[in-house]
Amino acid sequence: MTAELEHLALFSDKIRDPSLKRFEQVPEGQGNFRLLPDAMSMADLLVHLIQSEKVLFSILKTKHIPENRGQPHMAKINERAEYDLLLHEFRQLKGMRHQFIVGLSEEQLQTNITSKRMSGLTTMSLLEWPYGFLDHEIHHRGQLALYLSHLSI
Repeated sequence: MTAELEHLALFSDKIRDPSLKRFEQVPEGQGNFRLLPDAMSMADLLVHLIQSEKVLFSILKTKHIPENRGQPHMAKINERAEYDLLLHEFRQLKGMRHQFIVGLSEEQLQTNITSKRMSGLTTMSLLEWPYGFLDHEIHHRGQLALYLSHLSI
């Protein structure tokens, strides 16, 4: 299982790198940009992904994934330094996620984790959940790419 976990951790790094690149391309003063008034801004997306990552790290203890819906206006960026702090945290979480994945034991991988999903209560082994978190990041990266395209970046 160690080789599979290392492969998954490397894959998670490959997911994070383009996400970071896109978040780094957000121009100064545009962190609060959103296409619609009730949509998440670019900074909201960043906060949401940071919160999601922290949920991933907590599931060994809680054995549960709480609902973590991104909401508009979660983040209000007044100056670039605030956005850069979020970006720094997101960058740091890349290494933490890698270590979390490769550090999972066989016993931990068999732990059942529950989550209230769109179709109701879902229970899966821990091994299945990191894939969902990576898919979630990819999903929002597409949204961010659309925002950047709208800003002609």
